[in-house]
Amino acid sequence: PSTLVDGESVTDRDQRLAVLLSELTDAVQRGQTVELEAVCREHPDLADELRQLWGAVMVADVAGSHSRSDSPPASETPSGSLELPCRVGGYELLGELGRGGMGVVYRARQLGLDREVAVKMILRGQLASATDRERFRAEAEAAARLDHPNIVPVYEVGESEGRPFFSMKYIAGRTLSQMLTEHPLPDRDAARIMATVSRAIHFAHEKGVLHRDLKPSNILIDAEGEPHITDFGLAKRMTEPVSLTKSGAILGTPSYMAPEQAAGARGEVGPASDVYSLGAVLYHMLTGRPPFQAATPVDTVLLVLEQDPVPPRVINPKVDRDLEMIALRCLQKPADLRYASAESLAQDLDAYLHDEPISARSGRFAQVLSR
Repeated sequence: PSTLVDGESVTDRDQRLAVLLSELTDAVQRGQTVELEAVCREHPDLADELRQLWGAVMVADVAGSHSRSDSPPASETPSGSLELPCRVGGYELLGELGRGGMGVVYRARQLGLDREVAVKMILRGQLASATDRERFRAEAEAAARLDHPNIVPVYEVGESEGRPFFSMKYIAGRTLSQMLTEHPLPDRDAARIMATVSRAIHFAHEKGVLHRDLKPSNILIDAEGEPHITDFGLAKRMTEPVSLTKSGAILGTPSYMAPEQAAGARGEVGPASDVYSLGAVLYHMLTGRPPFQAATPVDTVLLVLEQDPVPPRVINPKVDRDLEMIALRCLQKPADLRYASAESLAQDLDAYLHDEPISARSGRFAQVLSR
């Protein structure tokens, strides 16, 4: 029999909570304003859980999936897209590379310098809200501050007919996400790519910038197999307050999001959160799937908050034990059990590549894992 709490079974109570969360989600999707505290007063016995899970209800995958697939005909693009080819500022837009919740990326030719570039424009054009424009500017500013060979550089920030845009280096290749649709990567390839990406993220951290939306679709692999990080749409400076809206909205991609980010834990999102996401990407490279994946974003966030990931070797027995340990260390829910920095993660990956002992097999993390 189910355990009773104040005369109600735990199963019935959980069902009531799930229905309420579903109703709140539907209300938000209809554009209605939800006053969380008012809802909590109406359901005092569920108030604690509602406050904890509200971030999950408000999850928004802002960056979306930049598939860089063949561009659809201009007539088939959603409202706010442009008829191609067309001219924007000093650029001729030639074809669509990919889009997400906030921006659309075009392959373009910079007319003055006659070079191929990528141009990102705000998706909603002149209909974009002030918040949309603020996030879009923040992405351009964050990327423009980072001069690193494995971070896609921004060339110019501008506006055309009221529509913000910025141009950046065009990386000929495909996303890591596209590579992983075929099969998991060999261990050493995964370790090499992740070591490079981790060092680029450590560089960003040293410049005071968090990425907060690391995932395979935001890592471009060029013709030489080198990775390049893009899409700093959720980036923030470490000196700034955590950019959560008054409603408690959490921004990011649930399958790769650290628990503290998914829970809306103000003040706790930091470099360790990006380390978690790096581990989630490594996990995906090794297994062919992210560590947590469910039917809806809310369900995925609940898994991130409550469940441990299945060890990679259970999904892909070919994965090396040391590399599995490295991924699992990144994915620890307590931030202090993860690598202290993205550079520390890169060093352990280097140790693996050189057949040297890895730090993930020693210290407090190893003791926790062996329990």
